[in-house]
Amino acid sequence: MKTLLQSSLLSIVLAQALYGVNATQWWQLDQANNPPPQPPNLPTITDPLVIWEDSTLTLKAIGNNFAAQFPKYNGSIQFDNNLNVIANIKNSIVQETPIYEINTGKKWLGNRSFNITIDSTQSTGDGARGIFKLDRGSSLTSEAKVNITAVENSKIYSVFFNAGTLTFTNDLVIDLSKAIGVFNNRTPQTHGIRDAKMLFDTAGDISVNPLDSSNVLVQLSGDIANFAGTTAINLANANSFFKGDIHAFSDSQTKFKLSNSAHAEIKLTAHNRNKQPTIDFSLSSDSSLKIKTEIKTQQGTTLNFNVNHSTLEADFQYTAQNPVAQGNITLQNQGIWIINGSNTINLLTIDNDKALITTDNLKALQNLSSVDFRYKDGNLRESTTIDTNNRYTLTLNQLNGNNGVFRMFGVFNRKGWTEVINPITNEKEHIATDLIHSQEVFNTHYIQLFWNPKNFDKGLLNKNLEADKIIVAQQYNTNPTPDFVGAVTPVGIYNYITNLKKEQFQYTTQAGGTQKFTGWQWIISDVQRADNSYLSRLLNSLYQTQYRIFRFESDTLNLRLGELREMARVHGVWLRTKYGRLNAKASSERIGAWDEFTNVSLGYDQNFDVLGGRNFVGIALGSTAFRNHGIADGVDESGEAYYASSRTYSIGVYDTFLSNSGVYLDMFLKYYLTNNRLSIRSEVLAGNYPDFFDHNVLFSLETGKKFKLPIRTPDFARSFYYLKPEAQLIVGFSSGTSHTLYDWSNQPIHTQLDFNTPINTRLGLSFGRQFDGNNLKGDVYLGTSFEYEVKSGGDLRLEDFLDKMTLTQGSNFNWRINAGTNLILNEYWRLYFDVDTSFFGHINSTFTINAGVRINFGRLHPQLPYIAPYTPPTYDFYRKDRRTIPEVQNYDTQGILDNYNGSRKRYTLPPKINVDSKPFDDGNTQSLEPIKPSIKPRVQAPQKQPPTFQDNPQEIQIPSTRYQQDTPPDLAPRTPQNSNRSMGEIQNRLQKGFR
Repeated sequence: MKTLLQSSLLSIVLAQALYGVNATQWWQLDQANNPPPQPPNLPTITDPLVIWEDSTLTLKAIGNNFAAQFPKYNGSIQFDNNLNVIANIKNSIVQETPIYEINTGKKWLGNRSFNITIDSTQSTGDGARGIFKLDRGSSLTSEAKVNITAVENSKIYSVFFNAGTLTFTNDLVIDLSKAIGVFNNRTPQTHGIRDAKMLFDTAGDISVNPLDSSNVLVQLSGDIANFAGTTAINLANANSFFKGDIHAFSDSQTKFKLSNSAHAEIKLTAHNRNKQPTIDFSLSSDSSLKIKTEIKTQQGTTLNFNVNHSTLEADFQYTAQNPVAQGNITLQNQGIWIINGSNTINLLTIDNDKALITTDNLKALQNLSSVDFRYKDGNLRESTTIDTNNRYTLTLNQLNGNNGVFRMFGVFNRKGWTEVINPITNEKEHIATDLIHSQEVFNTHYIQLFWNPKNFDKGLLNKNLEADKIIVAQQYNTNPTPDFVGAVTPVGIYNYITNLKKEQFQYTTQAGGTQKFTGWQWIISDVQRADNSYLSRLLNSLYQTQYRIFRFESDTLNLRLGELREMARVHGVWLRTKYGRLNAKASSERIGAWDEFTNVSLGYDQNFDVLGGRNFVGIALGSTAFRNHGIADGVDESGEAYYASSRTYSIGVYDTFLSNSGVYLDMFLKYYLTNNRLSIRSEVLAGNYPDFFDHNVLFSLETGKKFKLPIRTPDFARSFYYLKPEAQLIVGFSSGTSHTLYDWSNQPIHTQLDFNTPINTRLGLSFGRQFDGNNLKGDVYLGTSFEYEVKSGGDLRLEDFLDKMTLTQGSNFNWRINAGTNLILNEYWRLYFDVDTSFFGHINSTFTINAGVRINFGRLHPQLPYIAPYTPPTYDFYRKDRRTIPEVQNYDTQGILDNYNGSRKRYTLPPKINVDSKPFDDGNTQSLEPIKPSIKPRVQAPQKQPPTFQDNPQEIQIPSTRYQQDTPPDLAPRTPQNSNRSMGEIQNRLQKGFR
C-alpha cells in the first residue's frame, strides 16, 4: 500500500511537470499559442484568457525599460486552473509598474486561485507601484481566490491603483507585512503620508466581500489611501482581519463591517482638505477593533462607531487648531469601549436593559454595555498615585442612552491622592479617580470604581469622604433629572460598593472668568465592603467540581451489576457505560454550573453458594471523562465563567451476598485518581489555568429486599408485581489542593481546598414486574429515592491582599426518580438499562443514562437437594393416644418408618361372621353371639420369659431372648424393602412430626 501511494504521488508530480505551463509572457498562457505561432505571425491573446492548466508566469524587469520587459495584459481571465505570477522588479526607477491594466469592464472568472508574488527588494525608485491598474471608467470583478504576497524587504508603493470600480466576491489575501513602504516618500508634503505600503491607492469604488458572506476569507495586511469614492470592506469570520493604516481624504467614504469574531487593528488619519471624509465602523457578534484616530480636520468629519456585542478599543487625538469634538459611538447589547487615556468625542450612546443591571452582572464584569477606563496600552493600570497627568477624563458633548456602565480606575489611599484647586470652580478637591465631563446627560448611568489593590487602605472603609471632594462626574447644565449611581465592584475576594452623592456646583467657562453657571456633580460619600465577590463564588464553584465528580462515581448495585438472580455459571464479566449531566444552582457562595460526563466501566466476578444464598466477589475498573462548565451570572447563561476538563481512573473491589429469601447486601470499595485541567475564562480571573491531581476513596454499603405483591397475574407463579425497598450508605475521602491565582488586577489569590470526608445516605423504593418466560426473563421497574448528603464538598479557604475567608459547603437533599429494565436472555447473556433524574437539591441530575451487558461463563453450579425449611407442628398434629415409647415390631423398613412417624400399627381384621347356632349345643339352644376368628401367632415357640409391662416404669427391662422372624432378612440389603414407594412419599413421612 505504501509503495502504491508513493507511486501515485510521483505520477501526480510528473503530470504537473509535463502538462503545467511555465511562461514568461502573458500570451504564452493562451492555449491557442501552444505551440507558438511561427513568424511572421504574431501571438495574440484570447479574451477571456483561459488558464487551461496549472500555470506559472514569471515576469522580470531590470532597469527603467519596464514597459518593454513587462508587457501588460488588459483582458478578462477565466480561471479553470490555478495561476501563479512571480513579478521580479529590480532596479526600476519608473513611477508605475503595472502587470495588468484595464480601462473597460473586465472579470476574473472561476473559483480557482490567482497567486501573485512581488519581489522588488532591489528597486531604487518607487518599487512596485500600481501592479494592478484600473483607469477611470473601468471595472474589475474578481470571482477567483486572490492571494498577493510581497517578499521580505520588497519596496511597495501600491498594489492596486484604482480609479474605477473594483469588486472582490471571493477570498482576498494580501500580505505586505514584511515589505517596506515607500508611498509618497519622494514628495511627502503632497499628501502628508510617508512610509506607507498601499493595498489600495484609490479614488474610485472598492467593495470586498459585498455579500458579507461568512465563507469568504479576507486577510489584509497593508495600508489604504482613499482620496475619493467609497471603500467598503466586510470581514465576516474569525479568520478574517485587517491590519494597517487608513488615510481618508476629501469627501471619501470608508466603511468597515466586522462580524462573527473578525478583528482589525487600524491607525486612522482624517486629513484636512476642503471636504470632510466619512468613516463608518460596524462591529457585531464578538468582533473586535483596535483603532487610534488622528483627526486633522477642524470640523465636519463624520466618524461613527456602532458596537453590538463586540469590543472597541479606540482613542482620539485632535491635531488641528481649535477642533470641535468629533466622533459618535453607540454601545449596545454588551458592547464595550476601552479607552487608554483621556478622550473627547461628540456623542456617546450607551444602553443596557434595566433587567441586566444586577449585582451579579456588575460583579462578573459581563453582559453589560460599558466604557472601560482600567487599561493602559493593553495592560491594567497600576498607578499608586493619581494626578492630572495620569487621570483619564472622558469629555462628551452629550451622554445619551440609559443604564450605561462606566468602569473607572481609582486609588483608595490618601497618600496617593492629589489635592488641587479647580480653575473653573475655584474650589479645593482631591484627584483620586477618573472623571466624566459632559455638557448634557440623559437618564441614569452607573459607575464602578476599581480601586488599585496594591495600596488599598482598609482604614478608609465606611468613613465619610464628602469633605475630601472626590469628583467622579460633572454635568455642565442645570437639568436635575440625570443621575450617576455607585455600583458594586469586586476587589479581591470581597465586593465593595462606592456610594455617590449628587450636588450642585458653580463654574465658569474659563479659568478666571467672572460669569458663573450652575451644574451638577457627583462626589464619593463613602466606600463599604458588601459581600463575597464574584471571584470567590466562581472559585468555590470551580473547586467543588471534585465533589460533583465524587457524587457521580457513587453507584447502586443495580446500576453497576444489573440482575443477579438465577446465575447458573460461576464466572462473569460485565461492561457498562453511563452518560449524563449534573447541574449546580447558583447561590450567594457559588455560581451556577453544569457538568457533562461519560463513564466506561468493566469488571469480573465469581459467584459461589454459601449457607442460605449466593455470594459474588469481584473487581471493577473504570474511567470517566468530565466536562465542567461554569455559568456566568446574568440573564445570558450561554457564557462560560470557567471550563474544567477532568478524567478519573478507578479500581474497585466488591462483595455482594444474595440470600435465598431475596435479601441482598452489597459492599463496594473503590479508589480513583482525578486528573484536572481547569481554565478560568471570566474577566475577574482570566488567564489562570490550574492543573492538579486528586486522590479519592469511596465505600458503599447497600441492602434491600424484593417483596412479592398479592396482585394476581395470568401466570402468578412466573410473573408477578413486587416492591423493593433499598437503603444505602456512602462514605468517602477526597484529598485537597492549593494554588496561587491572579485576579484582573494581577494580585495574588491564594486558594486552599481542604480534604473532604463526604457521607451520603439514600432510601429508595422500586415498584416493578418480574417475568420468567421460557425464552426471556427479567423485570421492568419504576423507582424513587430520597438522598441526603451531609456535606456537599470540602471547605475552600481564600486569601487575597486584603482579607481571608473560608467557604463551607452545606448539605444537599435530592428526590430522585428512575426507570429501567433487566433482561436475562439466556444463561450466558444479560442486559440492563436505567435512566434517572433528580430534583430539589442545589446539585441535581438533569439526566443519567446507564446501560450494561453481562456475560456469564465457566462451569455450572452443582445441583443441591432441596431442603425444606422447618415448620413448627400445629396443636392438633399428634393424636392424643400417640405412643411415646416405640412399639416393638419386626425390624423391617415399614416398622422403622412407623416408629419414626410415631404411629401405632393398625391391623386389618376380617369381617365378622354371624352363625345361626353353635356347632355343639348340648341344650339344643341357638346362640346369637358371633364367632370371633382367632389370630395365629407369628412365632413358632412360646416365650420362655415373656416381658412384663408396668405403668411408669423406672427402667426398661429388655427380654433376654430374641424373637425369631418368620423369614430371615437379607444379610446385606442394598435397598430398603417396599422400594416401590416414591421419594416424595418417603420425604413426606420423614417430615411428619419430626425435624
